[in-house]
Amino acid sequence: MTRYVTVTTISTFRHRYVIPEEALQEENPCSDEALMIGAKDFVTMEEVKEFSQDHIVEMVIDASIINEDEALLLIDRDNPYLKSWSTEDKIDFMKSWTEELDAERAKRFQEKSNHQERYHDYLLRMEKETREEDERNI
Repeated sequence: MTRYVTVTTISTFRHRYVIPEEALQEENPCSDEALMIGAKDFVTMEEVKEFSQDHIVEMVIDASIINEDEALLLIDRDNPYLKSWSTEDKIDFMKSWTEELDAERAKRFQEKSNHQERYHDYLLRMEKETREEDERNI
């Protein structure tokens, strides 16, 4: 049985947000210190669009060797939007571990499949289904 090496990492990014002072003053006229506190609150609440970002570092957290069955469970857990893929497609995806191999895999996949749900569409669909389920349970 094929084995796979998994490597888990954490990437650190520096994000920057820029908010016009007059917009913050309109919300609540105050001192510079209070403006900065208010700006931090807006950013924390994810109400400000990102101005820029810079990748700082990627740190390796751990590595392990898993068998193919474990890898198939992992792909479903980490990428739930791929659950509809066949086992063959999932294995092909895992074996396409470089950009070049992935481009070849994507071309093969596109040729045999007319539609693959995009991750963003998957998230929207799941949110809608959850909301509808919640409404039915009220």
